[in-house]
Amino acid sequence: MASWLAQVVGLPLLAVGFCHKDMPIMMNLNVMIMAAVLVCSRFLAPGLRQLATQCCAGFAVLTIILVSFRSWNFYGLLATAAYVVAGQVIGSEGKISMFYRVDILHVVLAIGNILYTWALELD
Repeated sequence: MASWLAQVVGLPLLAVGFCHKDMPIMMNLNVMIMAAVLVCSRFLAPGLRQLATQCCAGFAVLTIILVSFRSWNFYGLLATAAYVVAGQVIGSEGKISMFYRVDILHVVLAIGNILYTWALELD
């Protein structure tokens, strides 16, 4: 539940933090998509619920990338890359060498959070 909430609420609100000054239309779209997924996900089949969650998080990540490119915010790009690597490359199942993947995932996400903090301070 916490992971779902972070994807549906956390990433769109982070995107709102990036684009509230430069791109208010993208800010509104992120808020509308977040609200739609929050309201409608209860009525969707499990496969469609997962797809809606990924679309919501994906649009937020693309918004952050777009705003970071427009404002030359390299910390935002690095943080987004850390999130993508953590979720898609590392994953949370199994082990890498003697470390559990979920532990490595949390370390990379923490690094991404630090980079997002620095990126938002530049804005």
